[in-house]
Amino acid sequence: MENRLVYSPAGILFMLLLVFLLFAVVGLLFFDLARTAFVKIGFTWGQALFVLLASLLGSSINIPLTKMSCSTPMVTEQYVRSFGVAYRVPVIENINCDTLLAINFGGAVIPAVISLGLLYKFPAALNFALAGIFVVAIIINRVAKPVKGLGIVTPALLPPLVA
Repeated sequence: MENRLVYSPAGILFMLLLVFLLFAVVGLLFFDLARTAFVKIGFTWGQALFVLLASLLGSSINIPLTKMSCSTPMVTEQYVRSFGVAYRVPVIENINCDTLLAINFGGAVIPAVISLGLLYKFPAALNFALAGIFVVAIIINRVAKPVKGLGIVTPALLPPLVA
């Protein structure tokens, strides 16, 4: 696996769908639905648009944190000839594999920075934020499962719905 800082985890059609959804959200900002939510937490309309664009564009950027090596047993086949006849014999070999641990810029770094900024601006909300983090972490931990070659996966809309 090669180390790439910019990697699009979704196809072009999915990215086009996200761009369409971005324009739909921008349309809702003009109708004062989402803008009111951003204004109530201290953002201007321009800042809200910047956050949405940065999250969308940043979703293609994965920042590598560390590379982990592992060794996994794999069944392979070898052929043994005896008296002119080839026999297939299963053999267990240890295969070396590398896993790259990375953090997504648009999906993790930007929301974390915004959340820290909001906690700095509203320190009284710290207890509520910690309680929310605890509840979401417990629920998502129960449904998350590792998928070989992909990483840890959860149902797409469950984390925002729980939050």
